Amino acid sequence: MRFGERSCSGEAEKIFLFLPTHGQIRQATHSICSQLDRLTAFEDEHPDLVARLICEAKGYFYASKEYLAARGHPRSLSDLDQHDFVSMGDVSRMVDYLSNIGIHLERRQFQVGSENGVVGWALAQAGLGIIPMDAAVAQHSPNMVQLLPQTLISFPIWLTTHREIHTSPKMRLVFDVLAEVLARR
Repeated sequence: MRFGERSCSGEAEKIFLFLPTHGQIRQATHSICSQLDRLTAFEDEHPDLVARLICEAKGYFYASKEYLAARGHPRSLSDLDQHDFVSMGDVSRMVDYLSNIGIHLERRQFQVGSENGVVGWALAQAGLGIIPMDAAVAQHSPNMVQLLPQTLISFPIWLTTHREIHTSPKMRLVFDVLAEVLARR
């Protein structure tokens, strides 16, 4: 699929081969079209950049052992009301995103945070709150405990670069190799 292409028929056809139920096919097709809409919005907002969707990552909520010892271990989504969270990026966007997938938190629950995900993760590791994190990242932190394993947080991983990718064979090669390696996660 080329950058900015709006048709989702080719991707949807691939999904029909792998997903057996109508509901799964419908959900996957909707997801692809949503990603294309995001890509088009991104292109409109950042005309000098090119983006490629690498994958849909899977994440969960995590907290440090120290935080859980002090504040208790949430066992359900309703238990999250009694906990603090660490934000990564804009708190309002994070709250809205989580709300759209059925996880209802309030801004007041985000006491600390950072625009940098690595810093946000470090704040959570220091016991300052609960944080959503990619399961592939969290598995390398033995002090962090996965919470609510039934609550999957799916999110897209995008690779972006400047439009010079279209005129620089070296840049295109690096971009393609990086995309391939990241997709293997």
